[in-house]
Amino acid sequence: MSHHLEAVAQADAFGRAELIDARAVEGPPPSLSELRRLAGRARDLMGKTPPGPRAIVVNGSPVNTLVAELFTVFMAGPMSINVFTSEAAARRWLREQLSSTDGTLTERQQAS
Repeated sequence: MSHHLEAVAQADAFGRAELIDARAVEGPPPSLSELRRLAGRARDLMGKTPPGPRAIVVNGSPVNTLVAELFTVFMAGPMSINVFTSEAAARRWLREQLSSTDGTLTERQQAS
């Protein structure tokens, strides 16, 4: 997750909508304190940039879904973010979010 945040910052893409495909994520899940730290790092990297909406697609495993849902709770204030098990549903949601903002969509694969 931290590599992903750094890549988004490097591309100056926090202001764009993003579809994050996290279906292939493997390995141990981050702890609650690590998720809080990652959310804080995301806020630091965003700075004053108004963030675009984020849709996270997970593989439906209970652990990955819980991790993604918890991250959305930590990021809900600064950004519109949602978790999906269907890429089609995630794309629909992003289109709805973008229809009122005239934004663009960035797609990234989330590495483990």
